[in-house]
Amino acid sequence: MSDLLTTALELHQTGQLGPAAELYRQVVEREQENADALHLLGVLRHQQGDHAGGVELIAKAVALRPSVPAFHVNLAEVYRALGQFDRAVGCLPHGPAIVAEPS
Repeated sequence: MSDLLTTALELHQTGQLGPAAELYRQVVEREQENADALHLLGVLRHQQGDHAGGVELIAKAVALRPSVPAFHVNLAEVYRALGQFDRAVGCLPHGPAIVAEPS
């Protein structure tokens, strides 16, 4: 992981979403196929309420590295937040046990 991405993740983990987003964007601008940066920026967008932006970025990460379970789980979570339960379930091999509609 690059120093810039590591710093962005540290900022993200301490709740400094604005600065973290800026660094993630810088990484993505330099390395458009950096799946980790795309994924983390997508998670951050979701956390900020931009679920559609989160789906777009995390889906790109999944397409680049489909073997990373965390990418699929977070994509499912964003779809769940959008109320798109069928899509959320489709992201996970055991989806119905993990993604449930709110009661």
